Amino acid sequence: MDPRPRFRTISITNGYARTADAFRRNGRVKRAHIEAEGGYKTTVTLKDTRAPQRIRIPTSRALWVKFTIAEVHPGARGSDTCVTWLSVDHEELNN
Repeated sequence: MDPRPRFRTISITNGYARTADAFRRNGRVKRAHIEAEGGYKTTVTLKDTRAPQRIRIPTSRALWVKFTIAEVHPGARGSDTCVTWLSVDHEELNN
């Protein structure tokens, strides 16, 4: 039995999503590279929205997933980049 959890999606709420003004003032992720143990690699383009987004990936088993920001939508006030929520949705170990 493979002890690594299986995952199928990554959930992200882009930017500082508390308010529309906070979202606009702060930078957001435009493109990101996703890598996982076992050689999985992809590049995704995120929507410039406060709404949660789900990135579907082929069913994979991995102990780690890496999310690297490649390009940003600049904010109105500075050079920071915000992500409100990022989660790898994994299944239980025995599935």
